[in-house]
Amino acid sequence: ALARERHAEKVKMLRPVEELSFPPRMEIAKELRARFPAEPGTVEEHWLVRLPDARVFSYHGVVIDAEDHVMTDLTYEFGRFAKGSRVCHYEALPPLEEIDARLCVLPSISCWKNFSHWLLESVPRMRAVTPEDYDLVLVPDRLPYHREWLDLLEIPEEKRVAAKEGTHIRAAELVVANPAPPGVIGRDGVEFLRRLAGVPPPEEALPGKRRLYVSRGDAWKRKVQNEGAVVDALRPFGFEPVALREMSVVEQAKLFSEAECIVAPHGAALTNLAFCAPGTSVVECFPDQFVQSLYFSLSGVCGLDYFGHWTADDPSQWHFDLEIDSLLEIVRRATGVPQQ
Repeated sequence: ALARERHAEKVKMLRPVEELSFPPRMEIAKELRARFPAEPGTVEEHWLVRLPDARVFSYHGVVIDAEDHVMTDLTYEFGRFAKGSRVCHYEALPPLEEIDARLCVLPSISCWKNFSHWLLESVPRMRAVTPEDYDLVLVPDRLPYHREWLDLLEIPEEKRVAAKEGTHIRAAELVVANPAPPGVIGRDGVEFLRRLAGVPPPEEALPGKRRLYVSRGDAWKRKVQNEGAVVDALRPFGFEPVALREMSVVEQAKLFSEAECIVAPHGAALTNLAFCAPGTSVVECFPDQFVQSLYFSLSGVCGLDYFGHWTADDPSQWHFDLEIDSLLEIVRRATGVPQQ
């Protein structure tokens, strides 16, 4: 069921539908075009609802109202379930914990394990509330970047309720802002993240001078197997290799805000494009078996020049060799400067 329909009288509208834009400059490999959107699309309205005696389940933040309806517009899913929601496929839910408090729900789908879903879909929900609106906040706290962003949100530790796989809580009132759909965020969400990270708003930001190659060397899948050769080929263009795992979230935001051009294989590290200045160039490198347009759309929201690079790969393998010659052709156009 839809919270906006079943509980319309409890809904507070915060932002109307937002029209999105394509990146101001974009070049997408012909092999990718059919898998990218034909139109920029929209970001749906942003709103807040208060649900008395409602429940929340798991670290995905599944919201169930007092009449046992799953609120599907507060809980996005990947793909479709035969019964409409993952909850309906459980034989039974975990034991219920009762909390006599106003509980704000922060988790969204996969935010417990994925930086991109956490930052683009979950964290911006907090722009809808003030500390006076809730007593406690349900949060993922499994990974360091969760705790770093919770600190930036200034949510005191004593108000954090850890969301786990078996979480099943009924609160006196759930306070829930609708999350961004997976892979979609509007300008106000980006501006909220930039304020939290201490990065200037887009209208005050100018591209930096750094040219970055963002490594996936520590990833468990989609590693660039010939990364050493890629880095060597990019050095004459002034690119420096960077690995983000050891950086704080604020350091990552600052790094991307200082960039003139970013080259990176597709991955969650590109969520930090939210902190780039308008006019920054991004070259996103895809293996054929894993193509998603999330960061193309984010580049449009942020006013970044976008270049999509494609590499044929072996679908039986977890990793791939990046095609270097075609990458360098794109880099020459993205930087506007011939090889030094």
